[in-house]
Amino acid sequence: MPEELAALTCYPGTTHGAAQLLCRLLKARIEAAGCPVMAAYPTLPFHRSFHLFDLGSADRRAAMEAVVTELLDLGLAEWTQVAWHDEREIIWRLHYPKTGRFNEPSEEERAADQARVTELMEALKRLQRQENAGSSE
Repeated sequence: MPEELAALTCYPGTTHGAAQLLCRLLKARIEAAGCPVMAAYPTLPFHRSFHLFDLGSADRRAAMEAVVTELLDLGLAEWTQVAWHDEREIIWRLHYPKTGRFNEPSEEERAADQARVTELMEALKRLQRQENAGSSE
């Protein structure tokens, strides 16, 4: 593996794979609770991951309880927040823990993460081109 790619994929540089797995697990638990997920949007590396689930008209309380239960089972609840977006007042409201301020990632964090993912994808493309050039010789 090229040094450049290894540097991009090693912890703590990025843990997007773990964030993707957690997102899929939470989506499955929400759906098992009888709440269809219209779309799931994971962002940021695992240690700061932020997951949005579009539930359409599903029961958000049941979905959030399923998420909290899974996070407790995984031992991650201590470091997480579960919230819902109050469309009427345009604010995030905490479901778990019951009190506190919701810590939504800033636009700067999201932009930096997107740049990191783009950098990783470009490194992967370069690696594939190198491998293809090497196999055609």
